[in-house]
Amino acid sequence: MDRADYTPEMARAERDRAKLHKETIGDSIDDAWIHAKIVTKLIGDPDTPGRKINIDVNNNVVTLRGAVDNAEAKAEAERIAMQTDGVKRVINQLKIVK
Repeated sequence: MDRADYTPEMARAERDRAKLHKETIGDSIDDAWIHAKIVTKLIGDPDTPGRKINIDVNNNVVTLRGAVDNAEAKAEAERIAMQTDGVKRVINQLKIVK
């Protein structure tokens, strides 16, 4: 599915899912679309801990929060977020915890 097919109802559902994970999404449909895409990519990537990473999106700026096992996972999560269509900037606040 691409951005043109993403509806306000889908954005509302994504915001509800984000709240369950203590994440925030801005008011735009683009912010919800970006959040959904990054979550899907992180879950599908064997080098990142999926839903252990919190993803906040506001005005196309992504903030990554949480704990990862190593520097590679931190860098990979940032790379995935940066390469997502529509993302202007990534603030990587991930902590490395062994």
